[in-house]
Amino acid sequence: MLMVLSCSGCQQKSMNQENSVHSFEAMLDALPQDVQAEEGIWVAQAPDESLRLIWSKNFAQNNDLDFAFEIKMDPFLAVGMEIPNFPQALIKNDFLRIGLAFSPRDSIKKGDLSPIQSYEEIAEYENARVYFDESTNRFVFDLGGGNRLEWAKDLSSSEEDLLFVLNADNFLKGEIDLDNLEGWKLVEEERKIVNLPPKTDESKTMEDTIATTDEYAQYGTQEYLEPDIVENGETVSPGETGAQKPAGTVLRKILVKSFNLK
Repeated sequence: MLMVLSCSGCQQKSMNQENSVHSFEAMLDALPQDVQAEEGIWVAQAPDESLRLIWSKNFAQNNDLDFAFEIKMDPFLAVGMEIPNFPQALIKNDFLRIGLAFSPRDSIKKGDLSPIQSYEEIAEYENARVYFDESTNRFVFDLGGGNRLEWAKDLSSSEEDLLFVLNADNFLKGEIDLDNLEGWKLVEEERKIVNLPPKTDESKTMEDTIATTDEYAQYGTQEYLEPDIVENGETVSPGETGAQKPAGTVLRKILVKSFNLK
């Protein structure tokens, strides 16, 4: 199955982007609390108030994070977590913040933007990070480093409508009992990758290369340089930066917190 990615700078929205915006709006409407405005950002509370999804009102401005989720640290501290070595994380007001800051760009839309218009801007300009996973029938926003947000395309036919996914490797460096982490499931996922193109420039993303498989799109924009490649049960070195990666399967542990919004 092929996945068509929009080229960088294209103004015409793809069907994937349009559907992403509509389903994102439906997901927000299904949350118990309305989206709130804070200084420079929109905030959506998870149903149990243990997480907050945040995104910039206008990412033409300089922001510390433009799309992220904030996680209450209490459950992690209770199982022995110390401040992890997260390149994308910030500790702020007892929240662990995981997300991305994008390069400032001039906004197409002028004036005040609604929460959906702000997301639409991000989805359009960072289109390589947003994709549809047909195996789960969910949209995914790739936050890099194995972290992502997922939400159902159709809330009426899904059992898990909103998922926050963390790369568990970031927590496994210390003596942390992730099996007893309140509210989160520790699972192992398998990601198949097929003939990944070489990456010779750290600034490149999926839209800068030819992606011919949904497996490459699902795997993300950068992280394929980090984990080991497993073939026939044996670990194969991922090789030098820019080298052609062999076909294989990536195994990694993730932490998942999911919500049914119906």
